[in-house]
Amino acid sequence: MSNIKRYILVGILPIIILVSMTITPLNTYLNGVEIVIETMPYDPRDVFRGDHVVLNYKINEVDLDKLPAEFRNIDDINWHTMRNKKLYTVLVKKGDFYEVDYVTFEKPKNKLFLNARYQYPIWNYEDTKDKPELKGAFLSYNLDKYFVPENTGRRLEDLSVRGKLKAKVKVLNGYSLLVDIF
Repeated sequence: MSNIKRYILVGILPIIILVSMTITPLNTYLNGVEIVIETMPYDPRDVFRGDHVVLNYKINEVDLDKLPAEFRNIDDINWHTMRNKKLYTVLVKKGDFYEVDYVTFEKPKNKLFLNARYQYPIWNYEDTKDKPELKGAFLSYNLDKYFVPENTGRRLEDLSVRGKLKAKVKVLNGYSLLVDIF
């Protein structure tokens, strides 16, 4: 192979890699199912990252009865080893919003689902006297940050703190893309 061909290959390879990174988000944006998810109040503060809104969704907190059996028996599980475990959240439409139907380790077929990662357990401290009761789990969908035009973040942040924002998300084969908040 001549030196010119090598230089061309070396110059084109990074471009091919960068373009290939856009294929999944672009395909999701063009062909994905559009869903609306309800947000929950959250108070973000970050001076260094520019105008953005940090979002917390109702689907982040999943009740124990919707989780796989491995999560239900607290004696048989080490919560730290489960962190970032890949899960699939099957969604069902209730009214105007999509909610969690159930969570599974197996990739669902012919159902609308989101790829998720287990983050930490949610405990109920209020109704127990001796030790807290396991209530559910917090799952991450990588939909938590939305960057906005400069000087518009404060208004959206105030709406987020009050739980008045809705998120428009495109979903394709579990991959989710945050399209808009309103």
